[in-house]
Amino acid sequence: MSVFRTKFTVFTFDYGYPIIYHFCFVGLPVTEELLHEAARLSGVLNVPSDFLAAEFRIECERIIPDVQNLRPDECRCAFLYLKQNLR
Repeated sequence: MSVFRTKFTVFTFDYGYPIIYHFCFVGLPVTEELLHEAARLSGVLNVPSDFLAAEFRIECERIIPDVQNLRPDECRCAFLYLKQNLR
């Protein structure tokens, strides 16, 4: 639920029920082909896959050895832990 406050009124929007509040979903469908085309045009595919210096990567993996198994909700804490423990 989102809350919008003005000087006089508080409006709440419950995004769980868009039909009731006459919201509509807008946007364009994104296909794999469109993603590949955007990546090609942006040049992001021309960047080396490992952009970290080898020494820095080794130090990070020493502090957090199994980054592939981090859940998205753990990334913030992992980043802060890494930042505190880097030499």
